[in-house]
Amino acid sequence: LGLAQVDTDNNVSDWSARIHPDDKERMITTVEQSIREKKPYVADFRMKHKDGHWVWIQGSGSLIESDPVTHAPLRLCGTHQDVSDRKKMEKELEFQAKHDYLTHLFNRVELERQFQEEIIRCQRYQHTLSTFMIDIDHFKQINDTHGHQVGDETLKVFATFLQRLIRSS
Repeated sequence: LGLAQVDTDNNVSDWSARIHPDDKERMITTVEQSIREKKPYVADFRMKHKDGHWVWIQGSGSLIESDPVTHAPLRLCGTHQDVSDRKKMEKELEFQAKHDYLTHLFNRVELERQFQEEIIRCQRYQHTLSTFMIDIDHFKQINDTHGHQVGDETLKVFATFLQRLIRSS
């Protein structure tokens, strides 16, 4: 995280203040459960680097010492490992699993999954659902006349055109 020892307060509030807002509640719950169950935890979350950007961390830790009378936690010990490269690769693999490699539009599996979600949502709220299909007339002639490379470029241009026309939702 680019921090020197003088940059930290060496307490749990300093740690929690550096956690990404979207991960904070989950991480605090995870650590509290670890303390309560006296079991170690391992979790991925984001923390703020000294220069302001977010770093994906795999944090692990456990309770080391409790108050003998109140059983309140006195000391925790843990490690942080930068897993940003792994998270970037996971995101890329997830994209590849859901999108066509050429057009970057959803592939058939993802399209069917989202279509089923929409059908369920329409049934629940008693809305109608419309769909339409687009066929590029005589596309085979483009491939046959100009080659598959030109056909691929045509598909990419057409996909970009479609993406500009529709709302992201």
